[in-house]
Amino acid sequence: MRPVVKGQPPPALSEWVSEKKSMGERADFRVGIPNSSSIRQAALKEQLGLCVYTGRAITECTLEHVKPYSICREQWRDDELAGEDVNWSNLVGAHKTYEDPHYGESVRKDWFDDRYISPLEPTCGSHFTFDLNGCIGSTSDRGSAMVRNLRLDNSRLTEDRYAAINATLEGLIAEIDGGGSVASFLEKACAVVADKLPSFSFVLESALPQFT
Repeated sequence: MRPVVKGQPPPALSEWVSEKKSMGERADFRVGIPNSSSIRQAALKEQLGLCVYTGRAITECTLEHVKPYSICREQWRDDELAGEDVNWSNLVGAHKTYEDPHYGESVRKDWFDDRYISPLEPTCGSHFTFDLNGCIGSTSDRGSAMVRNLRLDNSRLTEDRYAAINATLEGLIAEIDGGGSVASFLEKACAVVADKLPSFSFVLESALPQFT
């Protein structure tokens, strides 16, 4: 995982919430937000194009609640017109998965106990490791729980991570043969280009230093 630093909410979200409040109506995320595509694009830009859970480049973005919508709704107060379900600090972008078996946001559902690692935690990535075969490991009980509950060891996802790693090896060898290092290679391979990081960049940063 790569930590997400939340910025200002996109205008489409804040304007819709303000409009609902001015009419005395509750802003309910599930009712439907106008211009929701621009809100997803704002999440993509904030996350440099990567899924908060898998680290893959998002091809279809879905908005994910850090604190699940169902819990936010249970905590609504009668006098509250805007709860955490429409709070930008509780919304992140995830890759919409259709593969079977599913992984990531599609299997998390309402899981949100003290083992859940929020992508907003500055040290969220420290709970995971990756090897050169694309396999994920954990460095903590919380990391193990995330792998299990989000199925981050899914075979398809592992294969995709391996493909991303394998695609870099020729360039890494050339870098080392030319007097460079894994660190210098990663600096270039994991650079932000056009407001986006390459798919699985944090996987590369974990796995490639193991190359000999």
